[in-house]
Amino acid sequence: MVFFQYKKSQKLELCEALILSGNWKLSTRILERMPVHWAAGFKPVGDAICQFLHYLMEPLYESTLELPACMMSTRKPMRNLEYASTWQLENYVNVPTRAFEFAQRLVPVASFLGCYGARDTKLLSKLCRLCAHYLKSRVDKNSVDYVYQAIFNLADEVILPSMSLVDANSVLPEDIWSFLQFMPYFHRYRLYSQWKHTHCRVEPILAKCRAEVVAISRALMKRLSKDNVKPMGRQLGKLSHSNPCIMFDCLLSTMQKYTNLIGPVVDALKFCGNLSYDVLVFSIIEALADEKTSLDEAQIGQQLLALSSFTGLICKKYQFDIAGLLQYVLSQLKAGSSYDLAMLREVVHKMTGIDTSEDLTDDQLDASSGGELLLQEGGYYSQIRNTRRTASRLTSVLIEHKVIMPFIFLMANIRDHMTFVRNPEQHVKIAGRLLDDCQGTLVQFITFLSVQLTREEMLAQFIPVDRMMKEYLVPADTAFCLFRNVFEPQVYQVWKHRMQEKVSEMDAFNWACDQVVQEVANPIKALMPEPIWHELNPHFYVSFWCLSAGDLQVPEASYLRQQLLLRTQISDIAKNSDLVSLYQHVRLFIGCLSSFPLAREQYP
Repeated sequence: MVFFQYKKSQKLELCEALILSGNWKLSTRILERMPVHWAAGFKPVGDAICQFLHYLMEPLYESTLELPACMMSTRKPMRNLEYASTWQLENYVNVPTRAFEFAQRLVPVASFLGCYGARDTKLLSKLCRLCAHYLKSRVDKNSVDYVYQAIFNLADEVILPSMSLVDANSVLPEDIWSFLQFMPYFHRYRLYSQWKHTHCRVEPILAKCRAEVVAISRALMKRLSKDNVKPMGRQLGKLSHSNPCIMFDCLLSTMQKYTNLIGPVVDALKFCGNLSYDVLVFSIIEALADEKTSLDEAQIGQQLLALSSFTGLICKKYQFDIAGLLQYVLSQLKAGSSYDLAMLREVVHKMTGIDTSEDLTDDQLDASSGGELLLQEGGYYSQIRNTRRTASRLTSVLIEHKVIMPFIFLMANIRDHMTFVRNPEQHVKIAGRLLDDCQGTLVQFITFLSVQLTREEMLAQFIPVDRMMKEYLVPADTAFCLFRNVFEPQVYQVWKHRMQEKVSEMDAFNWACDQVVQEVANPIKALMPEPIWHELNPHFYVSFWCLSAGDLQVPEASYLRQQLLLRTQISDIAKNSDLVSLYQHVRLFIGCLSSFPLAREQYP
């Protein structure tokens, strides 16, 4: 990267000499009279600041980061400043030895570098490692103290802008991510926003770099196809190591116009690093927000579907933090917009294999009332395969950030209010489509929870039905649909305790059902007007909503149909000697599916 050069200036040369002599106080008085980061663009001054920073951080770096013995034996000792004597170093230079002194003395010096810290990548790596050590060792991860604020400013003013001027260094982004990963996602996204919209437009050298990256990115996207994913992916990966914000901005805008590039782009992103994936999520959120300000509803639908499909595929294939994306969708629901539910629907579908219940055939409708195995085999168009890891990752994010219940409550409320509260001038077809999408996503999300969460996790997340209906205004169908996942385990626990009294299984089961239903019916009775209960029994009301189609009739025909299909596959596999292991696996699965009467009643 070519830096701007300045003619000889006595002020800059004096500043360089003062820095190298260790007199930072007088140097600061000169630097503060110049434009921000202007003096660091003069190579001798920038190099002098870097050398001064190396000298300041060396004792703290050695004492904090314990390097292996093999590295310590070959590591060269840090030399003193060029023009500084021992007396000057003792009287002018205060070397930091603690984290607070690092933030108080070293970070202000580094702030004068700005984006010109790219001249010394070793210095940037040292700063990143010191920041990572402090953030990792913090006791209170949610507090924002003086040192944390200094590290945030250091990343904002020096580290990230300098990264834009470093050519294809794959190690530096990983060092930066080593401390950024300990920051909450909203702090990281603020850094990315400042980097993209402020520094890359204010600094002339970064503006020039931005224009070059845009031109290269557009040229690569024109050449990208499914036949040259690997070489083009490497070129995109090199760009993402230095300018991920700009590169992903061009990539997303091109991909939304040409949806046939979604597959090649997803495959090409395998050469990106952890920091690039995090910036990609930020870029997706920005793309979602920017679309709605300049497009009509028809265009929003087309580009949103393309962006949602792309997001679902990358969430399935690569591992990164999607908490910010989920929080954005949740915030849009809170604001009354359901357009972005397409994003949640695609993420859940791609990461778990559970699709929305839309345009089901009669066979799939019958299979949906069976057990979990029958639902997976015959209830979806695409069978669920190899989604355990991605589904577990999605579940952990939802539980960690406590967004499971807010998603359900907001989807249920916006579904019921969509027809009346939303824009009355909206076309009826668009309103109906949004209503169907909201209902399908809600059912898909609850189905995912029932399949993925264990009984203990579901009980930990569950809120009593009366609280859901009274405090959060959740409709009865949604509240009891969620309650069904804990109703059967509760009945089983009460039945198990009742069986210790040596009564018949049927009597114990009826007694357990009555007890659980009565516990729910008592608080529900107070939520409705009294005249309603003159003709409707609360016990019957709760029993009606607690039952599902599989509780009324076991879909024996669907089980037999799937068994016949699997036996046909067994006979075909048995004829091929190369598929003996698969033959044994299918036989084992047939044995599990054969016990269909107990598929919904057995619990661990």
